[in-house]
Amino acid sequence: MTRISITLGPALAAALLALAPPARADSFRIVDQAEGNLVKFESKATLESFDGTTSSVRGSVSLDPHDLGEHFEIEVEVDLRTLDTGISMRDRHMRENHLETDEFPMAVFEGAQIVEGAGTDLTTGGTHEILIEGRLEIHGVAQMIQVPLELTLDGADLHIVSRFGVALSDHDIDRPRFLVLRLGDVQMVTVDVVAGPE
Repeated sequence: MTRISITLGPALAAALLALAPPARADSFRIVDQAEGNLVKFESKATLESFDGTTSSVRGSVSLDPHDLGEHFEIEVEVDLRTLDTGISMRDRHMRENHLETDEFPMAVFEGAQIVEGAGTDLTTGGTHEILIEGRLEIHGVAQMIQVPLELTLDGADLHIVSRFGVALSDHDIDRPRFLVLRLGDVQMVTVDVVAGPE
């Protein structure tokens, strides 16, 4: 029996790969003001701490739930003009003097490269933890950051939870000072949203 060995040149191999069917991607959307969606930041000073919250978050996610691969498309926008700390004067002070929301109303995260968890299959049930890297823009200044995600496929919906630190100095934001208190530079941010199928 004669065996024939065939070697593909690099150009032919690349052409055949280009003809392969694209990876499956499902699209999800985060709806602004949807019930249950929450973005929270925690500010701490020596003698006091407070939270600011909003449900004004929107965005989109496109990924293959069977295999996350090495990256997926995500964009999340948070309307900083709607942050509520429970004290209207403090809200106004933060918006006007620090976040300058008239000029920079939105915080935007987009990416993402998967640093840990590539190949995760969300359809196996339960919550899956991954680490991603993406671009975060606040106050007109963009930085590449790594954030952990907890992803849960709940029926047709994608539940996303993340908690990470943001340094105000990385985005040219002066640390707020209230009376004799000056807040810490790093703010802890929690994002808890549900993205429904498009």
